[in-house]
Amino acid sequence: MSKANHRFKKFLNQLHIYGGLFAMAYLLMIGVSSLNFQHKFLPEHPVDTISYQQNINFNSDLKIDSLSKYIRQEMGVKGYLPKWEYRDNKNNGNVRFKIERPGRSYIVKLNRNNNVINIEEIHYSFGKILRDLHFGGVRNQLGIPILDIWSWYGQLSGLFAFLAVISGIYFWFTKAVKNRTQWATIMIAGIFSILYILYIWLVG
Repeated sequence: MSKANHRFKKFLNQLHIYGGLFAMAYLLMIGVSSLNFQHKFLPEHPVDTISYQQNINFNSDLKIDSLSKYIRQEMGVKGYLPKWEYRDNKNNGNVRFKIERPGRSYIVKLNRNNNVINIEEIHYSFGKILRDLHFGGVRNQLGIPILDIWSWYGQLSGLFAFLAVISGIYFWFTKAVKNRTQWATIMIAGIFSILYILYIWLVG
């Protein structure tokens, strides 16, 4: 074995080991939260609710999308505004929306005819936090600096996990595939998989 080949295999081995270790905690969290989506074994119920009011001056003519963003900014809260939670009654001026962030929700109620904002701040248990972080690792929509770090950690964990898998396949392939029968088995399985995917894609 040449020195260059030896260095390459040593590099792949280190990448396989330390890349897998780096991604392990994140992938474990993703696995547990994914199982919880289906089987609901972690508590996600509210553990505390705080109700209070704020006086915020706002333009009553704003559409609910712009109004909710303005109110959120004035509240000093960072979070996601789910549009399916928007309620805007044109008859009496009542407006309701939610602000979501990991482990916490804000239900905001107001009337366009006055500046009193009624807020319910809801704190959730561990399962809800884990659920929110499951999506936060993929893309941060909240503008929260600490979640930017979590988002980058999630992206890096996915990359290192992918590299660990590829390097693992390489080591298995170079040590396990020795004769024509093994080559034929791999090729048949690979061709069958590709043809099956093409069939589903083209025929349905």
